[in-house]
Amino acid sequence: KMKKILANVLPELELDTNIAIIGSGGQLLNDEIGNEIDSFAEVVRFNRAPTEGFEKHVGSKTTLRIANNHVFENIPHGDNDESWKDTGQPTNFILDQRNQRIMLLNKHTEGWKHRDVHVHESCQKFLGDFNKAEFYGDVYAPTVGFAFIVLCLLDDITPTLFGFGIEEDSNSASHYWEDKGKNTSHKYGHERERLKEWVTEGLLVIK
Repeated sequence: KMKKILANVLPELELDTNIAIIGSGGQLLNDEIGNEIDSFAEVVRFNRAPTEGFEKHVGSKTTLRIANNHVFENIPHGDNDESWKDTGQPTNFILDQRNQRIMLLNKHTEGWKHRDVHVHESCQKFLGDFNKAEFYGDVYAPTVGFAFIVLCLLDDITPTLFGFGIEEDSNSASHYWEDKGKNTSHKYGHERERLKEWVTEGLLVIK
């Protein structure tokens, strides 16, 4: 097995190239692939995506969790944006993690200065270069999932993707643990088309 250090992450982050990146798509509930996901050396998840109660569908292993600024800073739903409603996931999801690797991947990195407050001391904390990811991906306001995939591609890592809703309606995104509804801040359709192109080019695998 090969390991690589991600060039656009601080401090130094080494990842096994046998990597599964787990999206939050509702279609994950259609299959019981948890054991397949857990068989990868690296299993990457995003924001507050849970595993408890969904193990047979999404697995239980997490070796790296990527968070946007809202989740990294443990900001409650609805504090500054009334459209961002609390749908059951705990505000302090990141703060409650133990012995995990947690990465902030977002343009707004002010919260990184206070990372020791936002993330438990037992966790390793990393900062990903979101601007590099956005530039390479040519996608406006990319999701953290898309941005992290780009960071992998920049280092010639060929990840395997699960739960990225490739065949879903271009204007929507579902979560396997909640009814997410519409979202206009991300260009899901654009991202999905790019992912399909990269599959054709042999840069990644989609399950």
